[in-house]
Amino acid sequence: MPQPDDVAEHPKPSLHDLKEVSEVSDRLIHGLMTVSTGALGLSITFRGSITGVSPTALWLLGASWIFFVLVIIGYLVDRMAFFGLLSSKAFGEPLWESAGFFSSMGRFVAMFGFLLGIISLVLFGLLNLH
Repeated sequence: MPQPDDVAEHPKPSLHDLKEVSEVSDRLIHGLMTVSTGALGLSITFRGSITGVSPTALWLLGASWIFFVLVIIGYLVDRMAFFGLLSSKAFGEPLWESAGFFSSMGRFVAMFGFLLGIISLVLFGLLNLH
């Protein structure tokens, strides 16, 4: 059971600290979306050069495209939640307590999609080194 002294040792974060964390998180999610969009665009544009004559595990390239699209969708959901487009007021009925749920889910989908997209693209590249 926590003692009163334990609470004094760990003060609550200030509003300034929370804003800094939020700004870092915003920059991260924006960076993931930017890199994902670039990887998606480049891999589609230079698909012929990447795949060669007889590519191995072409499904990995397709999977990476799907995951990079998920990053873009996650980013858009996060931005829509940030601007209040995904809130109970926008839909006229209570969905969840706040748009924070949608923002968190959008960020999770974006981060998860980015990780899997990079892994898929790297694996595809490694399997097709000639």
